[in-house]
Amino acid sequence: MRGQAGSYIVGKDESALVVDLADGSWLTVESTPLRFTDRTAPPRTVGPRWHAAVMTSWQQFEQEAPELAREIRSRFEAHESHVLATLRKDGSPRVSGSEVAFQGENLTFGSMLNAVKARDLQRDGRFAVHAYPSTDTGDAKIAGVATEVKEAPPAGEEPVEESHAFVADLTEAVLTSVDQEAQELVIQVWRPGQGVKTIRRK
Repeated sequence: MRGQAGSYIVGKDESALVVDLADGSWLTVESTPLRFTDRTAPPRTVGPRWHAAVMTSWQQFEQEAPELAREIRSRFEAHESHVLATLRKDGSPRVSGSEVAFQGENLTFGSMLNAVKARDLQRDGRFAVHAYPSTDTGDAKIAGVATEVKEAPPAGEEPVEESHAFVADLTEAVLTSVDQEAQELVIQVWRPGQGVKTIRRK
């Protein structure tokens, strides 16, 4: 249950990041010993239950689309609280307030212990986060799959859970703004390996 560096417990396997697909099966998304900061593998495919969506780390997003990643990050850092969407057990959506944090190459967020949004993510990691809206700088949204991580306790001590923490792998990032001069809505969409697509609407 512990990564090679002994710092984090992830999934159910000592040599891989393992995602519970909620149908009783497990998907290995990294085959190398995992450390919390060792997330530089190529984009991974999640499926079939999650529709074979390709997902990647925040760092890889920054490498593929640095300008868009910088603008989206600035939207999230401008305010403390944002809107997190998760899936209930019956598949219907749930929205909750949530903070996000950029820790090295990872985008992370957490919750109070046993919060319903955490239970949602433990059951089905798919999520979307909408940054606090801004009439001046536009809207930023990200979507992907969240994996819970747990800090290993000191040697000889039992783990004590006080909260939940999740690391996000991204499937999509969107920035929507208004070109005032052209009077157009500008939508920039990034997906792993596909670059940035810009859509303009009157």
